[in-house]
Amino acid sequence: MPVNPDQVPAEPTYTITLTATGAYIGGEPVPGASADPEESRRAALREIYVKAALHGRPVRLVAKEADGTTWPMIMDTGGSITTLHAPHPTPPAPAAPPSAAPPPTAPAVPPQPTHDWAAPLPAAYQALYDDLRAAENAGRLPEAVVIAARLEEELASGYGPLHPHAVNIATLHASLMLRQGTDWYATAELLVHTALRRREADAQPLQDTVSTARNAHAAWRSLAREDAEGAAGIAEKVAGMLEQFGEDRRTRDVLTWVEANAMTAGR
Repeated sequence: MPVNPDQVPAEPTYTITLTATGAYIGGEPVPGASADPEESRRAALREIYVKAALHGRPVRLVAKEADGTTWPMIMDTGGSITTLHAPHPTPPAPAAPPSAAPPPTAPAVPPQPTHDWAAPLPAAYQALYDDLRAAENAGRLPEAVVIAARLEEELASGYGPLHPHAVNIATLHASLMLRQGTDWYATAELLVHTALRRREADAQPLQDTVSTARNAHAAWRSLAREDAEGAAGIAEKVAGMLEQFGEDRRTRDVLTWVEANAMTAGR
């Protein structure tokens, strides 16, 4: 399905710079780039594909050729590229701070840490992530799912389950399970857990969290077609999660199915 540029957030926008010696993304050299322009371009686009996969949605990029030509584009999670005929929109400016802060009326609360949800994984985890990407790109989804689960566990152990690194890989893990489409019970359960985890972590972008919740409903629907007993067993968990997200129509769909299934089983 073609990407609608109006539905792709303005941030982040990644900048690829191609030079005579290689390629850079945001000023950082791209692994695998070389003096061959086509090889450098492919290497850079592979990196953007990874970022789109981590976000779970299309992302914006700007490709700057060595001759100064600039191309605004969008890459979706499947690696397809849409070239735009107009520059990317300018992100909204941050709100100006107030001219004077009111006097405190309560003890100061220590500032909470801020996280960069688009930050790359630390170098210590890069080899395992590269293995995951290689398996995914080669279509070996079962292998990619296993590696994603292991990487998610290591990141959660090292940084905490709500840290962006752990949550982003958890989201990718759930997405790979959905694409694999072999165990709908486990997939629906994982997507429910991941959606609630993203919500608790206030993961960004918010639309990815909503998409994860809706994908959980879609996976549960596939389960209901194949295994009514399994679908009934997890229906309450799915409906409860959907209700938390204000997904009234999908919540009703689950509850209506449960009621109809109970009536059928009672005949």
